[in-house]
Amino acid sequence: MLPALLRIPALTKMVQVPFHVGAFLKAGEYEYQDSVSGSEVVYVSFVLPNGTVKKVRGKVGDNVMYLAHRYSLGVKIVRFFSVVTK
Repeated sequence: MLPALLRIPALTKMVQVPFHVGAFLKAGEYEYQDSVSGSEVVYVSFVLPNGTVKKVRGKVGDNVMYLAHRYSLGVKIVRFFSVVTK
């Protein structure tokens, strides 16, 4: 009986829905967490296309592109990406 039901297109669509049981992990989950202590805080300076410097707060281990997105800086990699530490 079941193979005959699977030949009906409307029922096949309902059967093919993916089902997953388990922990749901978001991409970039670490970046969503705020820093626990002051020793984890870092400041990253972005030089925008118009020449202004925007200093943003992040934490050790944050993704630089995530920080740019979080603070709505509209950064995109064209040919190179330069990182300078002091």
